[in-house]
Amino acid sequence: MKTARRSKITRIFLGINAVATSLVAFMTVLSGWGGVIDPRWSVLPAAIAMTFPAWWTLNLLAGVVNLFIAPRRLSIISGIAILATLSPLLTFSPVNFTSTPDNSDDDFTVMSFNTYYLEGYDSNIPDNAPNPSLDYILMTAPDIACLQETFVIPAGTRHVTQGQIDSLNARYPFIVSLPKANQVILSKYPAELLSTHTFRDTSASMVHLKLDINGHPLHLFSVHLQSLRLTPGDKETYRTLTSTRLQRHDVSEARHKLIPKLFNAFRERAGQADTLAAMIRRIPEDENIILAGDFNDIPGCYAVRQLLKAGLHDAYADGACGPAITYHASQFYFRIDHIMYRGDIKPLKTWRGTCGYSDHYPLITRFVWNNTKQI
Repeated sequence: MKTARRSKITRIFLGINAVATSLVAFMTVLSGWGGVIDPRWSVLPAAIAMTFPAWWTLNLLAGVVNLFIAPRRLSIISGIAILATLSPLLTFSPVNFTSTPDNSDDDFTVMSFNTYYLEGYDSNIPDNAPNPSLDYILMTAPDIACLQETFVIPAGTRHVTQGQIDSLNARYPFIVSLPKANQVILSKYPAELLSTHTFRDTSASMVHLKLDINGHPLHLFSVHLQSLRLTPGDKETYRTLTSTRLQRHDVSEARHKLIPKLFNAFRERAGQADTLAAMIRRIPEDENIILAGDFNDIPGCYAVRQLLKAGLHDAYADGACGPAITYHASQFYFRIDHIMYRGDIKPLKTWRGTCGYSDHYPLITRFVWNNTKQI
């Protein structure tokens, strides 16, 4: 009798395990490739794509566990899902063993940094301390800095000192300030502004410049794509959702406030990405392009994929090692800042900066020209 009952329980357990393993494998594949689907057609895959690291980890764990549970063939399902998502995994967490060379005329660095209007996010500094974000830019000294959510702020405001302003002016002979786009471009090289574009939501913008880098012409796009436009109350709701204090009314509030904003942002970014991709395609294929900015979306999202289709390459996927988080506020831990490129350049190394004064971390890539010898 006990044996029969134990056998029945075992069959139930194995059945549940088979269903759970299959479901996790399916969600791993769906989340890994969710960015392929246009959010204007269906938003759900784009939202699920944000959970890809969690599903991939669960799938790997299920595969390992099933190696010790009969029938072991269930681990094959997990293995298939792993193989099917190797490409999005390497986009999320690439494996490139690189080193950063000394500065030379053959290479140059590009920084993308959403500075949160040079304010501190959840951070207090002494009254007489200089602005940490500007200090980090000066210390890192990128050759080109694409700064989003930034405008020229006078000394004495938000810890900006006259010394910092003087140092920036001395280091960057070409500073393009665009208040309507909430962007500032710092460049050591001659820079000509070609166009600016603000999208339907004026918080989203694009800046197009033409640079001359030691005789190499280069198109530079600095972008800030559609944000979620979350209020402090929305962010608190999300923090509650990701904590142990979750209540039924929190789920209801998220369904009525957070999800509509999330879905609207996906749709808006899809249209903005199409606009950018069309602009990229109009530039002759033999010309160099760098596109950097705050995409407000993850690796492998629809916006990134559209720009890849337009001929750009992902500098993080090609020049970084391991995963990274560039947004760290309100428990939204994602890499939503990107640097992309095309032409006679390649990334030597891409890395995330360490300044966390803003709600974003900087993203930095060192490029080298293909037609010159690498140091």
